Amino acid sequence: QQVGAFFATGNAMGAIYGTNQRLKDEKNKRSDCQMLTMYRMPQSVDKQFQEHWNNSASLAQRQPGYEYTKMYKTLDWGETPFDYLCLRMWSRMEDYRRAQQHPTHKELEKRIKDLGVKWEDVEYKTVIDDSVLRTIY
Repeated sequence: QQVGAFFATGNAMGAIYGTNQRLKDEKNKRSDCQMLTMYRMPQSVDKQFQEHWNNSASLAQRQPGYEYTKMYKTLDWGETPFDYLCLRMWSRMEDYRRAQQHPTHKELEKRIKDLGVKWEDVEYKTVIDDSVLRTIY
């Protein structure tokens, strides 16, 4: 009987813990629409590119579904497959597509293209995330 009681208690405690963990995970759900953009350009247009890109990033920040952007610049210009690497997180793919259709975005994209900049957009999904989730309650 004691074994049965211990088993039942462990089962109930596990169910409570699991339910609380699931609810916590749902509350802190993170988006998974990551757009990676790789830019290649002549080094001579670097400053102009940054200006246009910053305007484009400011526009993105005001769009529904925007979460964050991380931009990386190579330290070995011309020696890497890209000169800039941009990782932008959106809540949903629909939000990203809507932002891409914004008339101001299209104009800024044209200005960047006119500088001779080439880029490729690729969607990525998280496979492993070992980052620490910091939530302030």
